[in-house]
Amino acid sequence: NIIVFKPKIDNRYSDTEIVSHSGAKVPCLVVDRAQEILKKVNMDTEVVAIDEVQFFDTFILRINSSVLPANIQPLITSNHPARYW
Repeated sequence: NIIVFKPKIDNRYSDTEIVSHSGAKVPCLVVDRAQEILKKVNMDTEVVAIDEVQFFDTFILRINSSVLPANIQPLITSNHPARYW
């Protein structure tokens, strides 16, 4: 089970999807703050994919490193990796 998230501020191409520059689309959950992601994760979740991580507050660092259960793999994307990593 994969849950895909994007920040609410990123509404360039769609309010409810992640859209690539080539037009590929993936439905996602939209959240205002990184902490909201934890409320959406459940026992069946295997992967938490988070797009445009640079737009989230600093709580996103905890999600990537220590807050998710050990059986959940985070997948993080950003155009500005130097900001957090």
